[in-house]
Amino acid sequence: MSQKENTGDFGLLTDSERDILANEEKENADRTEVIQHLSEQFRSCLEEAVHLYMYLSDEELESIFTDDELEVDGAVSAQYMLALLYYGLRMNDENVEYRLTMAIKQAESARRRDASVDLDIITQPFLPPEKRLEAIKQDEERVSVESLEQIFYDERFSPEEVADALSELDDETTPEDIQEAREETGAIERPPISVVTGVQVGEEQEGVK
Repeated sequence: MSQKENTGDFGLLTDSERDILANEEKENADRTEVIQHLSEQFRSCLEEAVHLYMYLSDEELESIFTDDELEVDGAVSAQYMLALLYYGLRMNDENVEYRLTMAIKQAESARRRDASVDLDIITQPFLPPEKRLEAIKQDEERVSVESLEQIFYDERFSPEEVADALSELDDETTPEDIQEAREETGAIERPPISVVTGVQVGEEQEGVK
């Protein structure tokens, strides 16, 4: 596989590499080659991010994040990139809270603003799938949106079971909707989640809390 293969949009992955990662039928040897390529390319991209942060002007940076020609909303892509970085760092036992806190302070400093960041990440395991379905039917608040979306794609439960549980929340999703979504995301390791794109952040005049 040529690392210079043109993707058409000059992304991190070539078209063939995207196909290999998304296709469950591809040979493991092909996937291993893609991962070896990514181990070099992704690290290079992270190093280039330092260069972009240091040298892009505010106007140039704003134009990149508001490009009307992007096929995917920039905020959606950014959230997945943040999730990817968080997940990768967490898997390697990095202090993500410290990195996020310092990154926010660094960015606000570039905007000539002080930032006081109160970041407290508390996690707990999802309920087991069986109990999650029961909790949905009982309208228990312990079932988060994220855990609902995971069970949406969980092949251990039939589309009919999941649709029946969701109907308790006045959700009109049909078994056919669930089956279609599962078929479209068959090779995905981490199912997609809902992304809010219209968040507005207020700023205090005397400081950031």
